[in-house]
Amino acid sequence: MSNFKKLLESAKNQPIDEAPSSPNGSTNDSVDNDSTNELKQAPVATKKVSPRKNAETGKSKNPDYRQTTIYVRKDLQRKLIRLLEDQEYKGDFSDWVEECMVSKIKRQKS
Repeated sequence: MSNFKKLLESAKNQPIDEAPSSPNGSTNDSVDNDSTNELKQAPVATKKVSPRKNAETGKSKNPDYRQTTIYVRKDLQRKLIRLLEDQEYKGDFSDWVEECMVSKIKRQKS
């Protein structure tokens, strides 16, 4: 029988709690048996997920919404975004555009 088979057979016959022995039959006393036999759980990295800025996010998945592209001058958009942030507007840019569109339609009907 090969040395590998002997080691394999002795390992199969050894209880899990028992320290493994070297091929010559002696145990390695310099190693802490509890730390070598015990499987330790690695720390799990958790990522904090910030709450959504707006409860209506996910519009791209909502069939009631359609993506529309508009061209706006950069400086105008930056000024508007700053204004909305200063006023602590609760929605995003598309919410603001939608409110403006609804307002325009209401004015036309009256």
